[in-house]
Amino acid sequence: MGLYSNSRLIIFCCAFLLFIGGTTSVIAETSMYQGDSKNTGYYDEYDLLENATPKWAFDIGVSSRSIPVVVKNTAYIGADDGAMYAIDIRKGSLIRRFRTKGRIESSPVVDDQTVFLSSQDGNVYAVNIVDREKIWKYDTGSTIYASPTLASGRIYIGNVSGQVHAINAKTGEKLWIYDALSPVHATIASDGKLLIVATTKGTVFAVEAKSGKQLWSFRARKSVYSDPVISRNRVIFGSDDRMVYSLQKSSGQMLFSFRVSSAVRASPAVSKKILVVGDVNGLIYGINPKTGKKKWESKSYGKVDQPIAMTDDVAYVTSTDGNVYGYSLKDGSILWQYRISVKNASGPVIYDGEVFFTTGSKNSLLVLHERDS
Repeated sequence: MGLYSNSRLIIFCCAFLLFIGGTTSVIAETSMYQGDSKNTGYYDEYDLLENATPKWAFDIGVSSRSIPVVVKNTAYIGADDGAMYAIDIRKGSLIRRFRTKGRIESSPVVDDQTVFLSSQDGNVYAVNIVDREKIWKYDTGSTIYASPTLASGRIYIGNVSGQVHAINAKTGEKLWIYDALSPVHATIASDGKLLIVATTKGTVFAVEAKSGKQLWSFRARKSVYSDPVISRNRVIFGSDDRMVYSLQKSSGQMLFSFRVSSAVRASPAVSKKILVVGDVNGLIYGINPKTGKKKWESKSYGKVDQPIAMTDDVAYVTSTDGNVYGYSLKDGSILWQYRISVKNASGPVIYDGEVFFTTGSKNSLLVLHERDS
């Protein structure tokens, strides 16, 4: 048999193994808060452009504001009862749950067959998806509000004592601890080589991922609860001082600042073409991420305090006015809105062209899709 025939046989066998084994056992898949370890909020998915309507809702039975993470047709969310729920999005049914001893307002990280989650009991957990068995538990010694960040085989997490912990993702072993000197509520951003850590004192640090060594620091005038974003060679975040900052990633030098109408608590979403950010007055801004010039301004009628998500043409925003909005990235116009009638819904996540979010005190995971005209 010739080389060409052998190659065809190998390709056929690999395809057959994928078919009989399924993607779950063959193809590793990772999903996390804001789409990636850089917190960009950008999803390479279909745009939901019009006619947003509920596809289904799953009653969790307890309040949740945890932003879902969706991978391999399963949504993972935390809840106020201290449990993480895994929900089959094809059937809208519960697959399993894993309990901790504190509320879970953060989003988990799913990597192949392991889910990593942080709890307000101060622990980070690694759990086997298949059998629900705990692989390891790591005690940070203080309450955690942030979601874990996975990059280059390490989990990074900050706590309210101001400590940043680097953990071996496979073993749960402590690698190093960095003292940020004030509470860390924001989820850490990482490009694999450095971490961006934001604190409630307004200080933003760049830390070497491998060693925990501080590389630079920047001080905003007020607290930073907004999750920092790494976008190409920039670090972008909002502050309670009513500013959105863009810093040079390598040095921390300010590239631009953009003034908004009030405090920025939500994580912005950033792509190559646009930066979208909301403030607690309910205003939403489209900004050129290179120059800091405003492209457009739009509004909701409540606070925007949850992370923003975007696809190529749409920004997805939840507001405390009880609505989820789709805004055009071209001009900021409202493409659609769906009324949830609660003020404490989570930020959205996009998967397979559908919008997933938890409905806070309405106790459910809700999925929107595009209704046929």
